This record gives sequence, structure tokens and C-alpha cells, in this order.
Amino acid sequence: MHAIGNGNMLVYGRGPDIIQLFGPDYTGPSYLSLSVLRQNNDLYESTREAGTAIWTHKLFPSSEGWREAPGWSYISEVVFTDYVLPYQNIFIRDINCTSPIRLQLTLAPHVFGDLYEKSEVQVYDMGEPFTYIHRHARSLLMRFPRGTLFAKRMSTHDESSLLFTVEGNIEIKESEDGDFELQIYPGQSRILMCCYHSYADAFEALEYVFKQFSAEDGEWPPLQECREYWRDFTARRRDFTKMIPVNHPHREKALELIDSVSVLIKCQQSADGGVMAGHHYCFAYVRDMSGVLRGLMELGYFHEARAILQYWIRIFTLYGNLCVADGMGNESGRLPWTNDEVEITSYILLDFIYFYERTGEMPDGAEPLLKWAFEVQIPHIAGGMIEFNSDETYIACGVLPVRYTYNGSAESTMMFITGGERLLSLARQNAWWSPDKLDEYDAIVKDMRDKFKENFTVNGRFYVNNPLREKFTEPPRFRHGVCQADDCTRGGNRPLTWLERNGQGYYVCPKCRDKTMKPMEDRKSRYELGSVSMKLLYNGGDLFSEEEIRQIITPYFDIFRKTNRVPSDAAGTRSIGYDYGLMRYNAVVLDDPARDDLLVKTLSTADSTGAWAECYDNDKPEDWCCRCRAWESAINIEAIIKYFEGGKKNE
Repeated sequence: MHAIGNGNMLVYGRGPDIIQLFGPDYTGPSYLSLSVLRQNNDLYESTREAGTAIWTHKLFPSSEGWREAPGWSYISEVVFTDYVLPYQNIFIRDINCTSPIRLQLTLAPHVFGDLYEKSEVQVYDMGEPFTYIHRHARSLLMRFPRGTLFAKRMSTHDESSLLFTVEGNIEIKESEDGDFELQIYPGQSRILMCCYHSYADAFEALEYVFKQFSAEDGEWPPLQECREYWRDFTARRRDFTKMIPVNHPHREKALELIDSVSVLIKCQQSADGGVMAGHHYCFAYVRDMSGVLRGLMELGYFHEARAILQYWIRIFTLYGNLCVADGMGNESGRLPWTNDEVEITSYILLDFIYFYERTGEMPDGAEPLLKWAFEVQIPHIAGGMIEFNSDETYIACGVLPVRYTYNGSAESTMMFITGGERLLSLARQNAWWSPDKLDEYDAIVKDMRDKFKENFTVNGRFYVNNPLREKFTEPPRFRHGVCQADDCTRGGNRPLTWLERNGQGYYVCPKCRDKTMKPMEDRKSRYELGSVSMKLLYNGGDLFSEEEIRQIITPYFDIFRKTNRVPSDAAGTRSIGYDYGLMRYNAVVLDDPARDDLLVKTLSTADSTGAWAECYDNDKPEDWCCRCRAWESAINIEAIIKYFEGGKKNE
């Protein structure tokens, strides 16, 4: 999977196939997919132009040939060039082919597990509105009415219009199922997709492009305009060619991934500062953007990092809180999950202070947000511990069972301690709270620090959870989330709604309130996860000495040395996508000899587009997991940079 975007329009592709198209809001329904009609053994080659989000796809037929219809010849070569204009919401595909080819245009594909009714997408045949083009140009107008449902029954806040326009040797035919087929004949052709809230804006933007860059000029300047935009973006990046030794065997691969991750994040960052989590999730997740912010700063993109902080301030100003994920462009598209008042709130504390410590700048309006992010967690403290946010990646990916949500969370707790201490120091300097209130909060954080090792270590072993927290406080009666009844579905999807805890300990919706469910499995086990152990250094706290951290992470390094695996769970094979970077980050800071082999491992797990996936089994991305992941890619690239900053020992 790869991404092409400009902050207002975002296209996800897999090779020459377009899988999703979002715009003008990143948080909203996808309009369409556009697939090449080909046989399974036909081949293609996709490449990204270095320093840009311009993709070229070359298609080649199988040895059996590629015969689409009676009388059609075999395809020898087809070339697509895909890009999004930087200052207009227009995706362009330039086409050059020597034989006919057919594309399937399918409306309203799956997004985040929800299938839109095709009736919600209104399609009009606009004929030939651009009459001044000397070649044949034909358009379809696609519209999402205001209130169109998407992603867990959220709705669009405004109507949205997309003009799908073709010019050159292309015919559009409607198929029997209401979708469309494009027949492309030999020669040069072009597909343009222009998306704005209003039909008027879409029409005028597309009209402007045609008038400014008429085919009569003998060239197509929009592609050059796109290159110049990306050239300026790449020029703002740190010059890693001077950092990475010219004789290092992995220099070229590292530089390639630094470039690909930079472009990936930029394409997925909305104009309002939020960053798309990946092609499955059309929301700006707090946790994901935390890792992205650090990666951006290591890459030298401080403007984009600052935009993330400003995005959070704006959402908080609107609503007085933040969800696990919020909308981009469509502010009403909020994704409230379970326990959103913990863990993600500590990421906010750490990120603002991380940015402040490295730039000396605190964005305007940060104080109310930071005070809320600290104070909202205090009621969750029990026995010196804070529980999990249930959308934590190692819970969502099945490494830690969801039934442990209300155990004490080592990661939530350590981030609150580390972020809280830094915040309170800053608050004293700026008199954000009264001296008495500051003393009260200092005492709370100190008590948690004093109990941390007792709560999460046993005989020198560090555990991610502590079941004893539930002795200090009962799990809540009600919570917001997904119904845990196995057979609960509405319209083919589990509802995201308010739930009640039943007598067996499950959280169910009112519809499933009286269902008898299988007995709850044991909730008293303790888990060791590399994903959390490696965060002790990464988050920058001092809860453990370096020697204690070495002891904690040694079992994971031993597994790596013996098996060449980087598992999240020492007993398993699954790795969260950022585990590779976290382990290498620890190896570099602690000067562990495994740092060189971990560099090779991390480089090898990036996919062919130069990005990392959500999770892996035996170093292979799961089929169901999300690709184009900004978070995992940013953490891994930060660790790669950290490795080369290590100096001569890494030459």
C-alpha cells in the first residue's frame, strides 16, 4: 500500500489499483476504488520518484497473454503516472499505453469495516462539460449528501462532490451493477479526480487546471508543479547524506527509508495537523501522532510536528477533551473508545514537553489542555496505578487480552509519572496552579513513583500489568466501547456505544444485557511484553537505572540473538510494528552489540513502499493489519537515525 496526498485529498493505492480516495476531509467516507482488470499472474512494477509522492506503474501481461474482449490485442506495456496537485484537490493519472486496457470503477468501498450503501453515493453523468478541450473529455459527478454514514455510524458534516473526468482515448461505460468500466485505447490519456465540499468549487478547480494547462501547450505543467512542491519539502529535511558514512553497507537503504517515511507522513497529515493512522483508520489517533511527532522532529520537520500540537489544542478548545482518535476536517467525526482519559493523555503531556525542551517553544493555548490531560487521570489512580486504554496496540492486536484493561498498566503509569513530573516543573515556573495545588499534585506523583517498582516488578522481572489494582477499585459499571457479546452485530458491524458490565464481567450493549456468555477467563495472570519494557528508555524517565533496564530487556535480546526474532511477547511470535525500532533504540543507547544486527532486521521488515505495518507474525505483516502506518514507520525511522548518530562505532 502507498499514499498520495496534499492535506485535503488522500489516495491509497496498491500498485496500479486505487483502493481508497478521501477528500476534502481526511475523516469521512472513501469515494471509490479503481482497479485494473487483469489476470492473477499478470505483473506490474510500481516505483516512487525519489523525494516525491509521484508514483509510476508499469503493467506487463502474463505469458498466457491478457485478452480482455474479443478482438483486443495482447498488452505489451501500460504506464500510469499518479500524483495529487499540491494546491488543488485533484488526483491525476497520466496514461500511456500501446494496447487497450480496462479499469473497474467501484463506488463506495469498505472503510474501517463498514460498507456504505451505494444509494448514498449519488452519481450523475455530466457528459462533456469542458468543451474547450480539443480532445474528448467526459465527467461523472459523485456526491456524498450531508449526513452520509461512515466508520462506526459517524456522519459527514457537509456534502462533498467529486468530479471524475477522463480525457483522451477513454470510454466510460456503466455496468449492470451500477459501477463503471473504463476502456482505455492505445495512446496518451488522462484521468482526473477533483474533490471539494461544493460542486461549484470542484468544477471551478478542474476548469482552472484545464485552462491554465491546456493540452494545446504541448506539455503538462501540473506534474512539474508537483515536483517543485516536493523538492521544497525534501529540502527542509536534515541532510542525512552527511550523517551516514559513505562506506556504510546499509547507507542507501537507510536514506531510501528516511525519504519514503518523510513522504508517507506528509501525505497522511491533514491540512489541520492531524495525521491519518493508516489505510484502515480514517482518524487522527493521539497515540499514533505521538510517535509521528518524534519522528518528524528527528527528520527536521518542526513545522509539521508543531501542527500536531496545534491540532490537539484546537480539538480540545472545541470539546474540552480528546478522544482516542478525532476527526480531520470533519470535527464531528470523533472516535470515543474505552478509558480515553488515561494513557493517551500522558502522551499529550510528554509530547508538548518533548517539543518544548527541544525548541524552547510552547504553542499558544497549550496550558488548559495540559492541565486537563494531567488532572483528568487523577480519579483513575488506584494503588499507585492507572489502568489501560483499551485501544492500546498490544491489546488491539491480541498480544495482551482485553480482559486485563482494568489491571494496573505499567505503561500508562510510567508515562503519567514521567509526564507529570515534567509538567509540574513547568507549571511551577509559570504559576499554572497555586502553590498548595502544586504540592498536592507533587505528592500524588511521588507516591506513584515510590510504588512503581513494587507494583510492576517481581524478582527483577518487569510486568506490563498488575491485577491487584482491581482490589483497590471496582471496574466501572458502564463504559463506552464495542459490545463483547460474540454474536452482537447491527447492520453487519459491532456497535460502538455505551455498555454495561454484566454479572460475568463482560461489557455488553442493552440488546445483549440478558445474554448468558461463556465464563470469563482468568484475569490474574501477569504478562511481560517487550513493547513496554523497551519504552522505559524511549520515554526518557528515570524510574530504573540503566543497569536495571539492561536486566529487564536482556531476555528479549537473548531471544533475538538466538532466533533473529523481535517478539512483543517473549513466548510468542507476534511483533508490534514499532518493536523493531524500540529494541534498536535501546541497543544504541545502551551500546549493545546487537545494534548492528537490529539495524539489518528493521531495514528488512519495511515493505516495498518503504513503510512499516501495524503488526507482524514471524516478521511477516498480518494480512488483516493496517499498512501505511505513520506511527510505526516514524518510531522505526527515529531509531535508524539514532543508530547513525551513534558515531564511529556504527561505521
